[in-house]
Amino acid sequence: MIEELEARLDDFDKNVRKNALLELIKLKKDGKVKWAEEKEISNMHCHSFFSFNGYGYSPMKIAWLCKKNGIKLCQIVDFDVLDGIEELFYAANLLNLRASVGIETRVFIPEFKNKEINSPGEPGIYYLMGVGFTKLPSHGSPAHKILTDMSHRAHMRTRKMVDILNEYLDDISVKYDTDVISLTPNGNVTERHILKAFYNKSKEIFKETESFTSYWASKLHIQKEDINNSLDNPHDLCEIIRSKLMKKGGIAYIEPDVNSFPHIETAIKMITELGGIPCATWLNGLSDGEKNLEELLDLLISKGISMMNIIPDRNYNIRDKEEKRNKVKNLYKAVEIAKKLNLPIIAGTEMNKFGQKLVDDFNSKELSPIRKIFMDGAYFLYDHTLRQRKIKKIYKCHCEERSDVAILKDEIASPSVRNDRREIFR
Repeated sequence: MIEELEARLDDFDKNVRKNALLELIKLKKDGKVKWAEEKEISNMHCHSFFSFNGYGYSPMKIAWLCKKNGIKLCQIVDFDVLDGIEELFYAANLLNLRASVGIETRVFIPEFKNKEINSPGEPGIYYLMGVGFTKLPSHGSPAHKILTDMSHRAHMRTRKMVDILNEYLDDISVKYDTDVISLTPNGNVTERHILKAFYNKSKEIFKETESFTSYWASKLHIQKEDINNSLDNPHDLCEIIRSKLMKKGGIAYIEPDVNSFPHIETAIKMITELGGIPCATWLNGLSDGEKNLEELLDLLISKGISMMNIIPDRNYNIRDKEEKRNKVKNLYKAVEIAKKLNLPIIAGTEMNKFGQKLVDDFNSKELSPIRKIFMDGAYFLYDHTLRQRKIKKIYKCHCEERSDVAILKDEIASPSVRNDRREIFR
């Protein structure tokens, strides 16, 4: 029964998700569900199914799993949308979970137009985050127009990609408005939704293993054996398809230009208008743009950046010893530079691909030395979220004449929340 209810948390019908969560909470109160003891761990970068989650998790499911597994703080971060904001806070309130909401998008940085930064093979293109949102933009506001434009650009790109793939993969053509959009609850299509649609169609058309294997081997120009090795794990095959057809050099790869994504200043304007914090992202320190990280961060700070995000797992959970040594070294260097520039750091696992963890291993040899830095960043962000929500609540009560200082002095929080405050907030 518990597994069935947890599965319903990922249903595209929000009422089904809501009722499942309420039933699970009742089971917890009745002692039929156990939660792990809360631990000093966090995941501040979880993609939900409003963009793409490798396990199909909704914001409600992420909140439930975090509480169930003793994860102290979490944040959902979706590509180009804030669609999960109300759902996450609804679930977090019921679960007494410390939660925040962010957004991730690609932007153009003119000053780095000739340098690769953190979007592989794409000079000038940068993955930017906004974090600590507590509200959606009002219709017609500047922030709403920017978000709408971001969504439009993304749709144009993914539609074009599907058209190219349909022509190349003619035997398994898909319909964007049905086969693809149906895979995401609010129509926010990503590359991985496209992959899933074409994979599903190929399984439908080529029911026999031999024909399925032969088809993909011929289209991807690889050996049948490579396809056969992935048959038991469709996620691996989808990653091969993505690498061969949709990334740089692939038939469906769309080379970005200065108009493909909004300029960084435009995205930052949207983030700050909604009360969020513009947040830098760091990949691995290997690109031309990231090799001189302090120069990059100085530029970003001048544009309004005041936090940084890191995905640690990709920088230490590596089999090759030499690659691991270099990336761990770069990781520590990035943390030191961010500290020097007074940028709080948050960390997370993304989960936008199957196989990625629910939470980082904060007890690992590599992460334990920087664990407190990541947790301080998570508390810093949650503190911002808490204050923004409190201000929003008081403003709704028509108390706009009160100053923010007075509001913050009167802030009421549970003892557990007050105990979470760290010296960096004082």
